[in-house]
Amino acid sequence: MILVGHLGATEKDGQYCKSRNVKQSERFFHDLLTRLGTDYVDVVMLHNFNVMNDYEQATKPGGQADLARRLQQEGKARALGISVHRVDVAARAVEEGLVDVLMLPAEVSPVRCLSYTLAQVGVSLALPGVKDRAELREALHTLEATAAEQDFGMLVAAFERYVEGECVYCNHCLPCPVHIDVGQVHRLVDLAQLGQDVQAAYDVLAERASACTGCGACMERCPFGVDVIAGMERAAALFE
Repeated sequence: MILVGHLGATEKDGQYCKSRNVKQSERFFHDLLTRLGTDYVDVVMLHNFNVMNDYEQATKPGGQADLARRLQQEGKARALGISVHRVDVAARAVEEGLVDVLMLPAEVSPVRCLSYTLAQVGVSLALPGVKDRAELREALHTLEATAAEQDFGMLVAAFERYVEGECVYCNHCLPCPVHIDVGQVHRLVDLAQLGQDVQAAYDVLAERASACTGCGACMERCPFGVDVIAGMERAAALFE
């Protein structure tokens, strides 16, 4: 088991909230260690970078990157990583030698994604994240995949990010001022469009989509350009 803790993943009024405040990040990191009953994590991850100036803020003197290095020196983290949604930010972190571990989302097949990753010079380990046995089997198929299945050439030019405007339920858009679980609402809409009956799951949400005030704060935070306000309107029309 490899244990990872994210610097900048905090909480506000009971909701997930991204923060670049160093003191707040350190407080929540130590809270993580306490909750997990451990003295250290294997990887301390600089959390959720979508734009370059956000990266520059975190890597300036006294920023989150310096905090991460100090935690390493104190023995509270073995390696330093970064989670990003943009290729240019990921490339800069690697080129500057900032991190040991890179966390980057992909939409390609597990076999091609892992084959591409392992083909890169200097990469010694590719750690796939799986949510069930089916995804685990797909990842393990890399070990016996044919050359055609592993061929990622046609994907490299096109692969930059997730499809723009597509919600991936990450909830990086939170906190919501009226406490809507934006990712869950979008997920239920998508499931309903696939023909699943999810009305009961929607009905027990703490706040419904119709509570949306249209403030737009979530859309400013979304790394994928999702029109959240329109999504809440669709959900209200569908379920309410």
